[in-house]
Amino acid sequence: VIDVVAAMRPVAGDTYLLWCWYADGREPTLPGYPIPSVYDPGTIDGPVVSTGEAARHALDSIEFVPPSVELSPAALQVVGIPTWLAVTSPLEYPQASAQAGPVWATVRPGFRDATWDLGNGDTVVCAHDAATTWDPLAGDDQTSTCTYVYEAEPDDDRAGFAGSVTVNWDVQQLTDKSGGAWERWGTVSLTTPVVVDVTQLQAVLR
Repeated sequence: VIDVVAAMRPVAGDTYLLWCWYADGREPTLPGYPIPSVYDPGTIDGPVVSTGEAARHALDSIEFVPPSVELSPAALQVVGIPTWLAVTSPLEYPQASAQAGPVWATVRPGFRDATWDLGNGDTVVCAHDAATTWDPLAGDDQTSTCTYVYEAEPDDDRAGFAGSVTVNWDVQQLTDKSGGAWERWGTVSLTTPVVVDVTQLQAVLR
């Protein structure tokens, strides 16, 4: 919740600085505050904070975590063998709300996908099984749709393929102006670099 505070006994027509802060005392990290505003007793509760600002404050209160990953096999990947790709950081987050007088917004992030840049020019997009990891104790009947097969080692002296994983959330908003219907707010994306070590095993016949 955001509270808007004006000076004690404000005088109509005078300019005041207004601050917004969260109910737990944290100041917002967004630019533009304090807000200079000419005090009008008829409008002071609304126009100083827009619905869009309320939505940004609400989203700012959600502590998104950059993706952490787990590959299976755990260390060295082998040419021709499926590599399981998994994001182990949170993919689901609760909705959050912010309000300033009659202006309010609730935002709801929904996981869309994890997009893997494999470092060799290929990309894998995982909307399902994005967090599925291989359990070495669970047997060979495990499955995941979020896998990739490397067809070759790096062709130079690099330590591995330098890629990344980007987690994308679609954000919906419900506001004082949306008439009770959820609307698209936008997308939140966080990226973590990933280096994948790949080797090729040689068969020796005697």
